[in-house]
This record gives sequence, structure tokens and C-alpha cells, in this order.
Amino acid sequence: MENPIIDQELKPNVSPMPTALRYGLIAGVVSIIVSLLLYLLDMYREQTLTTVISIAVLVTFVYLAQKSHRDNDLGGYMKFGRAVGVGMLTVLFMAIVGAVYNFIFFEFIDSSILEETLRETENNMMDRGMSDEDINQAMKITQIFVNPFFFAVTALFFSGIFGLIVSLITGAITKRD
Repeated sequence: MENPIIDQELKPNVSPMPTALRYGLIAGVVSIIVSLLLYLLDMYREQTLTTVISIAVLVTFVYLAQKSHRDNDLGGYMKFGRAVGVGMLTVLFMAIVGAVYNFIFFEFIDSSILEETLRETENNMMDRGMSDEDINQAMKITQIFVNPFFFAVTALFFSGIFGLIVSLITGAITKRD
């Protein structure tokens, strides 16, 4: 009789990379399509909607990648650490696609969103009664951070943090020792 734990340990050379790459790229493309649809429907400012959709895409594709790797590559068994690793690789590829898209979008497609963000920030400062001098200083600092490159890097960073949380949760669900 075969021991699934021993069989899994004999398959450490099965790389999670192809599965994570496939699901990460698909998730990235799905995210881009959703983002463009929300933009074209002028719904991209709806933070709650965009957040819920982003979380749903991330959770779905991390789970699918982990399940696929477990069932198709490892014979139905996968340790928790391996599940988290597959999830994080999936998130990494998804985040890279998203960061490149965000950079291209804000740099070449619609940079007016960044300008609008700066105007809103300045208006909020005026509404709070800040002095002109304080507003000018704050806006100089804000302009450093409101640019396509910074948005792309920030997206990578936060995707990694949130992706780790999702990978831990879905990894607990998909693991089979």
C-alpha cells in the first residue's frame, strides 16, 4: 500500500513554478480586464467595489493554483508550507502583471487620474484650514508619491502582504498531509 506522505516527499523536484506562473498570469489578465471595464464604465472611483473584486480575484486564483498543484502535480497531497509557497508565487506573478499594467495605465493611458488625485488632496488640505505655506510643502511631498512608478511599487508591496495572508488561509484549506 502506498504512503501518500512518503510519495509527496519523493516529489520535491516537482516545481510549483509552472502552476503558479499560469494562474498568476491568468489572474493578472483577469484583473486588467476588470480594471478596464470599471474604467470604461466610469466606476473606477468606487473603492468598495474595486476592493471586493480585487480580493475575489486574488483569493480565487491563489486557491485554484494551490488546488491544481496539489491535485495535478503532487498526487493529491501537499504540505502547508508548499501550499503557501505556491500561493505566494501566484501572487508574485499576478502582482508583477498588475504593476506593469498600472504603470502603463497611469503613464500613457490616463495620467489625468493622478492629476485629479493631487487636486483632491490639495482641496482636502484647504478644507481642513491649512495655511498656503503648509499646503505647498505638503503638496511637494505628495507629488513625489503620486506617480506611476510609485503606484506600481506600492501595488507590488501591498499585494505581497495581502497575498501572504490569503496564501496562509487558502493554504490551510488546500493542504493535505
